[in-house]
Amino acid sequence: MKRSVTRTALLGCITTVVAIAWLANEFELDFDRLIDFLLSSTLIVIGCMLLAGLVVASTRVIRWIFRSAHDNQGRSVKNRDNLGK
Repeated sequence: MKRSVTRTALLGCITTVVAIAWLANEFELDFDRLIDFLLSSTLIVIGCMLLAGLVVASTRVIRWIFRSAHDNQGRSVKNRDNLGK
């Protein structure tokens, strides 16, 4: 599954670059300016991905910390009779 997603993303990126080059040639536009737009939008997308990853990671860490504290507290109360065994 991962290989298929990676291949699809790579082919999509290559297709986008080729399409931009074709459009720049077809409409006689400045290719460098279009590449700048492509790079800018790529950086924005990567920034959003990193921000989303940071939110997911921090949420998991916070849940793990609270779950660990809750589990430790629960064990000591639930298994109070078994502590000495």
